[in-house]
Amino acid sequence: MPLKYDQFDPAWGDYDVESFERYGLQEFVDPVSGHGPSRVPYGPDEGLFLKSENHDTFYKSVFTDMGMGAKIYRNKKNGRVYSFEPDRKVGDEFEELEWNYQRSKLLPKKKSKAVDKAFKMKKAE
Repeated sequence: MPLKYDQFDPAWGDYDVESFERYGLQEFVDPVSGHGPSRVPYGPDEGLFLKSENHDTFYKSVFTDMGMGAKIYRNKKNGRVYSFEPDRKVGDEFEELEWNYQRSKLLPKKKSKAVDKAFKMKKAE
């Protein structure tokens, strides 16, 4: 069953223990550090970040995924952050994000001016 927003409030918690337990991710805990996975690796919530954006190492997880070529999205329905392979098709409920280095947080990805111009020209036709 996909996650419901009221099950975990990323504004108040820093790690989604409920989803961690629901998906049986205990097997992925590093025995030395005791750290669990940063995101759900499979199932209907595949790609869901378990760390909230206020977690101390959230940015490390984002940079790791981006470094492997993943794209980062926010689900507009539940407000949560997801990481997907670059060629994965995502629905309209997802908004692509990018890291804003000045603000040190994720923000909606800006479309290039060339794309906006082409869209406006096509719309005017």
